[in-house]
Amino acid sequence: MLNDRIDTMAPSAFMRLDAMMAELEPAPGVTPAILTLGDPQFPPPRFILDAFEENHAMFGRYTSTDGTPEYRQAVLDLVTGIYGLPEGMIDRDRDILPVAGTARRHGHAAPGGDPP
Repeated sequence: MLNDRIDTMAPSAFMRLDAMMAELEPAPGVTPAILTLGDPQFPPPRFILDAFEENHAMFGRYTSTDGTPEYRQAVLDLVTGIYGLPEGMIDRDRDILPVAGTARRHGHAAPGGDPP
């Protein structure tokens, strides 16, 4: 059973932008720049490669599903600040579940979440 509030979610800004751009055609002889997220069109910066090389032994394991308390607190502070939510509306340890990507968030969010 899905949370009833899922149906009230608006499409993301990226989905709306993709829909608007779907009908556009580039000018003849022009190659459009692809600016989609998660689809890099260039090599990573050197500092990313350096960080990977220094920490490669940590790769190959999943992180904790819960994330760290510090990360969940940072998410709480960000969301509360952006949306002006009242203190206590969101509980860091109950309501914030870090996920590996946006597609995963729907699978985790949809089954639960009874309205408060």
